[in-house]
Amino acid sequence: MNVTSGQEWVRGQFPRLDWLPDETLFSLCSRQHLVMGNLDPATTSTAVLGLSEKFIKHDIPCGIAALEQNGFHYWGSAESILLHHTIFSVFVPFQNKIKIEDAIITIKGDRIDSLKYRLGLVSSGFGAEHPLKACPYCMREDVDAHGIAYWHLTHQYPGVLICPRHQAWLMVSTKSRRWSGRFEWSLPTKDCLIQQASSQKLWLRPAFLNLANNVIDLAVIGRVMSLESCTVAATYRKAVLQGGRSASLLDRIEPLRRFHLFESLPEDEKSTESFMNQLIRTPRRSI
Repeated sequence: MNVTSGQEWVRGQFPRLDWLPDETLFSLCSRQHLVMGNLDPATTSTAVLGLSEKFIKHDIPCGIAALEQNGFHYWGSAESILLHHTIFSVFVPFQNKIKIEDAIITIKGDRIDSLKYRLGLVSSGFGAEHPLKACPYCMREDVDAHGIAYWHLTHQYPGVLICPRHQAWLMVSTKSRRWSGRFEWSLPTKDCLIQQASSQKLWLRPAFLNLANNVIDLAVIGRVMSLESCTVAATYRKAVLQGGRSASLLDRIEPLRRFHLFESLPEDEKSTESFMNQLIRTPRRSI
């Protein structure tokens, strides 16, 4: 079966799924894969995105411009899907307009190439891997309300390790990882979810809840605008003058450093002072 006939077969034979509340693109594609009854993830990937299974990406996708061409235009425009159904918007605020436009062109195309490197994710110290996460309470509610558990966008943002709705620690998927199910469509199930870290019981829930809410707010900002870097630095300088400088920041960082994602944050007074100096000086590049 060629690609064209395969697309016609999808449109003619299977129900047209639409977005569930707070759903990611990867999740909707995974549900579409399920109702299509395909055994091979490449069949769904080709029919929906026009790409082979090697281009299945759960965090920052590519090929989304093909959705309109392949009969999935009712999901919305490429820009709308990108900003409202992927984690891309959380990276927008601290990028300049040229980088944002370049990233959107890349994501619409058929290759992701070095996008994460160009956005500064690889060199940021926080890593560029974004494992799928799910809240067991949300999963239970989703099954009751919609008949199926799915991936929530607010859970997928980097830095969100706790469910803002239930204040429960998110579990992480063993699928869509370099070492397991890398090129597969998947939905959250108990069998594929594990605890994020063995030290999870020691984490301070209020600190991570506050962080999660701030990250989600940042993503909302990223849907409409990017921040002027000089203004951001000036805001940091004003806050430093009003606050207790490094000691106050170090106290806030300490409970977060227990999780490996934040191990690169300052660990003592000296490194915290250096970190703050980087924040308040006029930036030379986007991080």
